[in-house]
Order: sequence, then C-alpha cells, then structure tokens
Amino acid sequence: MQAVLDLTHTYIRTPRIDLENLLHSSRTAFSNITHGLQFQNMEELFAKYGGFVKDGLMSLPKGNITVFDAGNGDGLLLALYEEWVMPQLKRLGSWSRISSYLPKNGLIKDILWAINEHIPWEYFDDDSRAIGTDINPKKTDRSQRLNDLINKETGRNHLVLDPNDLSQMDIHNCSAGGKFDRDTRVYTAGTDYYDLTNQNIGLIVCNSVFHWIRGNKRKIEALKNFYAILEEEGSLLMSVASYGTAKTFLKAYRSALKDIGAWKANSPEISNPIGLMYRHEAANMAREAGFEVISCEDKETKVGYSDPEEYLKSVYIYGFYEFTKVLDSKGMDLSAKKRWWNEVLAPRFLEDARAEMKNGVWEYHQSNIYLIAKK
Repeated sequence: MQAVLDLTHTYIRTPRIDLENLLHSSRTAFSNITHGLQFQNMEELFAKYGGFVKDGLMSLPKGNITVFDAGNGDGLLLALYEEWVMPQLKRLGSWSRISSYLPKNGLIKDILWAINEHIPWEYFDDDSRAIGTDINPKKTDRSQRLNDLINKETGRNHLVLDPNDLSQMDIHNCSAGGKFDRDTRVYTAGTDYYDLTNQNIGLIVCNSVFHWIRGNKRKIEALKNFYAILEEEGSLLMSVASYGTAKTFLKAYRSALKDIGAWKANSPEISNPIGLMYRHEAANMAREAGFEVISCEDKETKVGYSDPEEYLKSVYIYGFYEFTKVLDSKGMDLSAKKRWWNEVLAPRFLEDARAEMKNGVWEYHQSNIYLIAKK
C-alpha cells in the first residue's frame, strides 16, 4: 500500500506518509489544512455507526457491496478507505495483534480503533468497490486521475463519476469517463453510463458535504436520491455543519460582498452559502426522504491554528467554488474572483481572526451534525 500513499501525496497534497512510520508512531497523517477535520468526522461517524451495530439497532452489509462516497472531493476517502485502512486491519488480523502495532495516541490510532472495534473482518470481501461523485469539475478530475492510478496499482475497480449535483443527479444514467480541460476549465461528460440503483450500494458516506447543498428542497431531493440507490437495510452516515460554524469567516465574507454590491441579506444562498441547518431539520429531512433515523446528534469540534492563514487555505481548497458562485452575477471571471478573495476577503478575515488569537493560537469552532440512518 506504500505506492497508494505516495500517490495521494502527489495528487491531493497529503504529507508524504511512510506506512511503517504511520503504524508505529503518533504522527498525524493529515493536516488541519488538508483533510484533518474530515477524518475527525469519519472517526465520529464510524464510532457511532459501529455502536448501533453492536447494540443490534443496525446491521452491516456483507460480501460484495459497494460504498458510495457522496461528495468525494479530491478522492482521498475513495482512494484510501478500502485500499489502505481496511486492508491493513485485515492483514494484521485479530484485534489483540493489531493493538500491539498501534501508536499510543493520535488521530490515526483513533480512526483504527473506531473502525476495528465495531466492524468485523467480513464487512468487505475481495470484490467490494467504492463509487464516488462530486459537483466540482476540478476536484473530479483530480480524483479521477488519482483513482485511475490506484486501480492500476492495486487491481481494484473504484469508480469516480462525472460531476454531479447530488440533488439533481440522474441516478439511472450517471456518466463517467469524462475529461476536464484545464485551460478552458470545461468538463466534457463521458460516454459510460451507470444505473446507481443496481450497483449493490450497501453504505453511503456523505462527509462534510451536505451543507454545501443550498436550500431545504434540494437537500431533501439529495436524500431521496440516497434512499433510492441504497440496498434494503443499507446505511447512511452523514456529517453536516450546523449553526455556529465559521462565524469569523462568514462575518468577513458578508462584509467583502457588501463592498462590491453583491450582498443580499434576504437571500440565504448569499448571506449563508454554507447551507447550515439545525439537528431537528436534518432528522426531519431524512425521514421525509424515507429513512429510519437511528441517531442525529450534534457536537462541536475545535481546531487550533498557529496562524489563521492556515485555516483560510483550507477554506479556499474546499469552499472557493461555492463561496464565489455569487460573484457570477457581477460578471467576474475566475481571475477576478481570485483577486477579490486575496485582496478584499482574505485581509479582512485575517485581521479579525488574528485579533481573536490567545496565547499564539486561533481556535476554529465547527458545529457538526452526525446523522445515522437506514433504509
């Protein structure tokens, strides 16, 4: 699996990871800028999910199943979920043997503990696969290239679909194999089509994505799509940002929009492009889509940054596309959007955030909803 880890370093900017060091040290593999919060959310989701399986409230799909990564971003989960975490656990065998290899602390140890404690070895067989999709063409391109290489390296059959809006995707005719022109930034759909309702999807993971779907109606449509493609007794694991998230950044963002006349206080899509929601809203939407909600809880995550600019880099990586959509109405092209971000928004945010620092640390608070449901 070292080759897979090297590929993730090259294509999605994770730190270079040596497999043996990873298993024997407490060094966190993923930074606060890239993927740190996402992996914390994954740990929380699997710990909760496994607990419900253990208590008999949910069942695990077994055998030749497909995991659907709803909003796969740059493809890290798709690349590593089956090709790294699960194979390493299987290779090491029983928990008593695994425990002697694990670091004493650190995020990776916590993830392995959470997965291993609750999910038995028969969860995946050798023919299991992962399918992912994302709305962002650039991230789709990066994810496709990464997973094509990993499939070649490992002989697996992971699939990255062409860009999809989770609320509007044609679940019976999802294209794949398209190409992204990096000069024109135009994505041309492929000619391979897949009906997601017959892909034997037993588990859907929607991690740190759902809040980017704007409007409750579209959120419900996305959940209905999840329900339709999921096998009976299949499970949905979803983390979504809740109110109280990114207060400092959103304050600067709204102020920067007012400067160019793009602010509309009565438009939720503009005033709050992160489609934040309350816990009861998430649960009610899932029920309306047909799911049986097993659990819907919220929890605050805190991350410390020695410089708020590190946080701003992570927002740029994951949110630039969504946060700057509103600038289309001002006729701004990509270059103009980047100038607005770097010359107007960034200085305003950094000034506010640095004023909030205590003892050399700026603390970012993210409120997350963790929803576990089954069909």
